[in-house]
Amino acid sequence: MNQRRSNPKIVDIINHSFYADRLKAVNNKYNPIVARPPYSECVIGMSCVEDGAVRFTKGGTRQNTANAEAVINIVDQYSKDEEATFSIGIITPYTGQVSLLKARFIERAYSLDFQDRVKIGTVHTFQGSECDVIIFDMVDCLKFEKGKNVYPGKIYAGEQGEQLLNVAISRARHKLIVVCDPEYLVTPPGGKLSEKSISIFNTLLKARWTKM
Repeated sequence: MNQRRSNPKIVDIINHSFYADRLKAVNNKYNPIVARPPYSECVIGMSCVEDGAVRFTKGGTRQNTANAEAVINIVDQYSKDEEATFSIGIITPYTGQVSLLKARFIERAYSLDFQDRVKIGTVHTFQGSECDVIIFDMVDCLKFEKGKNVYPGKIYAGEQGEQLLNVAISRARHKLIVVCDPEYLVTPPGGKLSEKSISIFNTLLKARWTKM
């Protein structure tokens, strides 16, 4: 039950809900990336997107343009440090959002070195992987385009949703940044989320701006 990958504050997010507090964080070394902006000296940061809206692609997957812009704004800040070597993972549940994020990323024309240090993909593509910084784009929020009733994506429901959250959060070694609508975390609609998932939402809300 030793967790050797992540900063103890990241382990704390998943420990109670998924492991009955049996996980022991072994990685206690302070990493300088925690001190860097954005969210300087914070192991866990939250980028609050309150004007986002979910839209459905022709393939039935989801996108959120406001969230994507928030993610790229964070990436822009990291790209300015030309001497850095740390890895960045951008994780999202939906293939539609992956496509949108990759398109925005290409538009920025970052240096080849920086591009090599950034990976964008779904939670499933990140299983077994780890990065120094993880940016988790949740996509879902309290507003749908075209006036549709709001409900969580099936991927967040039940045990699948629990596993998604567990994997996404635990990919981070030193820093976790969650891009989301905080009001969605407070009152997720539809009643489809498990108690463990809601517990993780509550923990994320309490953990934001957490410092070493």
